[in-house]
Amino acid sequence: MNHNRTFLNIPLIDHLDPVSFGVQILIVDLVVEWIRQALIHTPTILSSIMSFIAVFALGDMAISIGAYSEEILIMVAISNIGNLLTPGYELSLANKWMRVMICIFALFGGVAGLSIGILIHFTLLLSTETIKFPYLYPLIPFSAREWKQILLGGPVHLSDEQRSKGRRAAPRRRAKRVK
Repeated sequence: MNHNRTFLNIPLIDHLDPVSFGVQILIVDLVVEWIRQALIHTPTILSSIMSFIAVFALGDMAISIGAYSEEILIMVAISNIGNLLTPGYELSLANKWMRVMICIFALFGGVAGLSIGILIHFTLLLSTETIKFPYLYPLIPFSAREWKQILLGGPVHLSDEQRSKGRRAAPRRRAKRVK
């Protein structure tokens, strides 16, 4: 094994079999999902013990018996950290399934399958709308002020641009005159 030149000094595989690589990623992703579901449905007292056992079983022990490599574990761990950072559970689950589908496309189609999977995912994101705004707003259609607010943070409220697009002025009602 040789080492790459990153700060992590991750050992690299000399010969890479794309099929075994893709299958390993799918298996580890499935195991992580099983562990996550088990931890969600476990009482609080037992969840810390189960998480310790799961980390040991998923990490050191599985690598030492050759179930998968360190690279696979690191890639799946980084993608699952991204899922944890996703604000909504439904969105993180949708992204996880799209990641699995993209992996399957790449497994069977190589670079062309990966490209097709990413294109399908991006097309789905473009065509999805929330109640009043496109899903990728403020990136598409681009709004520099809203994009800056998302990147730099700030109070969560409707901006002037969102108010003008999403809310209509309520019709004015005339008060009845009392004689």
